[in-house]
Amino acid sequence: MDIDPYKLLGVGRRANLETIKRRHRELVMECHPDRCPGDEAAAARFKQIQEAFELLADPESRRVFDQTGERPSRVSGVERQQAMSLLARVLEAFINAAIQQRCDPTEVDVVAQMREALRGSMQDGRGKLDDLRARRDHLLAVAARFRIDGDADEMLAAIATAPVAQLEEQIRNFDLQMSTHERALTLLESRSFSVRHAARGAMGPTWTIGTSKRSI
Repeated sequence: MDIDPYKLLGVGRRANLETIKRRHRELVMECHPDRCPGDEAAAARFKQIQEAFELLADPESRRVFDQTGERPSRVSGVERQQAMSLLARVLEAFINAAIQQRCDPTEVDVVAQMREALRGSMQDGRGKLDDLRARRDHLLAVAARFRIDGDADEMLAAIATAPVAQLEEQIRNFDLQMSTHERALTLLESRSFSVRHAARGAMGPTWTIGTSKRSI
């Protein structure tokens, strides 16, 4: 199910379980197979509504969807941990830079800075991916050109294609990195940074990452 379950059920993201249940009952009455026999479109919509309800009615599934934008079955624990580790590295780099520049990191929106850093890294990564793919494609084209004249040029073709395997591995690694960056960005969706200033004499300001709808 790729449709947003909230939109499908017509409820807000903060809707409580009772609201979700009530809306589910209303919608299934409109397209229930018993009321619409032989109607394939109604049957398909009924299935979508059931899937959306099952996702939002389960607290853990709903939490994973709210944080990742995907159904729990589509996001493995390893993938999520990789995205969380990436976010931790980005946040650490931001704080270290603020310390070196003698800036107060609590005076800026840290989440916005993290988004900017991730998007910049993704832009650089896509550029490197394009370069790697271009190199691979050129080498394969040269090898194909060598082979046009027959087996006599098979040696030159083999020389041309020798780096291709390494390039393919680099491309796969960059693709995985881009996927992790995209998941990390998804985890930051609908989040903003706010500060609770510590009381006088306390250790210092408290960092909090909330889930307000303020967009950046």
